[in-house]
Amino acid sequence: GAFAESNALKTVTFLDEGPTTQKTVSRLAFYNDLALKSVDFKNAQITDIGEAAFAVNALESGQLNDIVFPASLGKNGSGNVNIGKYCLAGRNNLHNVTLPNGLDGAVDDTIVYNCPNLECFEFGENCYNMTYDSIEDGDTNTHNTMFYTVTNPGFYVRGPKNSGLGSASEPRKCTWAALFDYTATGNTGRHVPYVYRDKDGKDYYEVSDGNYLMVIEKDGGELVSCSFQPTVAAAPIDEFTIPAVVGNTQVSSLKEGCFNGDGVNEGVLDWIVNLILEDGSGIKNIDIIMKIIKYSLILKKL
Repeated sequence: GAFAESNALKTVTFLDEGPTTQKTVSRLAFYNDLALKSVDFKNAQITDIGEAAFAVNALESGQLNDIVFPASLGKNGSGNVNIGKYCLAGRNNLHNVTLPNGLDGAVDDTIVYNCPNLECFEFGENCYNMTYDSIEDGDTNTHNTMFYTVTNPGFYVRGPKNSGLGSASEPRKCTWAALFDYTATGNTGRHVPYVYRDKDGKDYYEVSDGNYLMVIEKDGGELVSCSFQPTVAAAPIDEFTIPAVVGNTQVSSLKEGCFNGDGVNEGVLDWIVNLILEDGSGIKNIDIIMKIIKYSLILKKL
């Protein structure tokens, strides 16, 4: 790349030269620029960012913390947003990646490969049709793999709650099947929380194990609902775990009736076989737990 392997380059700014002046960022353009701290696309008409354009060598880390991609990016013939494979790979200090309002299409699942300290991957509020690493018929993976190499315990994906038609947004549905901090030995990982802003103006974490959706108020830590996914039939849950922490929020209380459903999807109350409170739990209103024991039809053990 033209500016690859630079030891001095700290900032890159793309100037807006009007809507008719379209630009591309070539493959490996800023590869292994370890001093790079800031990339500002402003309103420049960037239509394509090439493979590994801002990546660093696996033995390095880089100083880039945040990046907001340009809204002018187009899609290729496969329907993918024109952000090349491994675009940001290896940047250990990368914390926030934002796909702004106006983008559409699928995101390649390698763009944040080996970015272990990523804290937030955000889809703009009207990016409700965007997808990432969607599981398709015949796919051998049972989970979305895009964030396997993220190890930051506070990591989450942020985006719109619903689509323009009122159903769950595509990035939200993709996150229901996503894992991070993945370990091949034992095929284990952590479920990626999804943060959305609801009509009450509050932010909520939503976490899925692939079958049910658990919703926790981001600031207060109250578990407000837990219901089966829209496409999943209710069935006994052998081990139902109430987490101690989701993202950076400690789960501190249970809302009355939180396991009775969300008004649309069936709740998990009558399907919990064994209830587990994760180590370090900060839940104070144990009376709600007692009601679960009293009213659940098949609960065997707490």
